[in-house]
Amino acid sequence: MKKALIGLFAGHGQTVELESQGRAGFLLCFDSNLDLDDTRSVADWREQALEMHELGKIAQRMKARHVLFLADACYSGFLGRRAGDGERKDLTALARLPSRVEMTAGTEEQHALEYGDLKHGVFTHQLLKHLDADVGQSATELFAAVRRGVANHTNNLMLPQYREITIENGEFVFLPRSVTGSDVASEIVEMNRRINQRSSKRTTMVDLFKAYDALSYGS
Repeated sequence: MKKALIGLFAGHGQTVELESQGRAGFLLCFDSNLDLDDTRSVADWREQALEMHELGKIAQRMKARHVLFLADACYSGFLGRRAGDGERKDLTALARLPSRVEMTAGTEEQHALEYGDLKHGVFTHQLLKHLDADVGQSATELFAAVRRGVANHTNNLMLPQYREITIENGEFVFLPRSVTGSDVASEIVEMNRRINQRSSKRTTMVDLFKAYDALSYGS
């Protein structure tokens, strides 16, 4: 089980009120006969569109070690469960573990915006931009960069989400094309070093207490 799979959906998404309670998110393929503005029949949507949570079930059955699904669609936050955005430091070990992750263009409530000058949706534009970097990066690192870019480009009208399909995932790792064979392990080690170095510069509770003790806030 060494293969990795990336899936990208760029198209329409819609939410539909369920018969009992709650809502479900659906992705529409180009040959669907559904009207985006007509969500009265849940049966029609289930027959002609892909219910988002079904993608998670499909991903769990796959034999690939790593599965990453990217969704540039409205309401794509219905994919998966919320995951932490923090960087994962033990990358060397995590890269060996299976992962099932989704990155979405926005939340359950947000539209996926497109601007004519980009030739893509904003999410896809930022994704391609950051994938073009000639350095290795984890899926978590990539997501952080894409989210910043999308949020800045849309004035926070879109906030991409990092969603886990299964709990305690490993980590999907992107490597430049120039990295092959025996260089893979050393590249991952370098990525791990970079993440740890960046994380070590963050403010800690000790830093906060020292700052509090050093200043007189009552005067």
